[in-house]
Formats: sequence, C-alpha cells, structure tokens
Amino acid sequence: MCGQRASIAHHVIPVDDSNVDDPYVVWSMDNLVSVCTTCHGAIHAKLSGSSATNDGWMFDDDGNLIFVGDKIKKLSKNKNGK
Repeated sequence: MCGQRASIAHHVIPVDDSNVDDPYVVWSMDNLVSVCTTCHGAIHAKLSGSSATNDGWMFDDDGNLIFVGDKIKKLSKNKNGK
C-alpha cells in the first residue's frame, strides 16, 4: 500500500467465528494482501473506527495483536468521571 517492504498478510475478508473453517477466507491468495506493519495497523484502525478493536485488541508496532482492553476501560472511566 505504502511502498515499504511487506511483512504481514492481511485478510481482505476478515476471519471470524462464522468463516474460520472456510478455506477461501483463511487461505486463498485472493483474500490476502501483503502489507507492512504500519499499514496493517492502519487498515484495522480504519475498519474498527479506532486504533483498538471493540473487544480491546490492537496491533503493536510489530503487527502483533495485544490486549489493551483494561487500559481503554480505565481511559473511558477517567473521561466520563466514573
């Protein structure tokens, strides 16, 4: 996407509980695009509307999923005063 060296295969159709057993979604080259870690994080941020998913996961700088849900809950409690 950006021209940097790709290091992650991104699923165009996201893998979830409803399609995890569908070989086209999981393994087909037609459903994969190679991207760098920065672009991969940006794609998921755009898809979720934020830098973290609704269930509290986000990508770190190396493209690994990390759980940040507890931090998000604390931040929203601080913003809402609760």
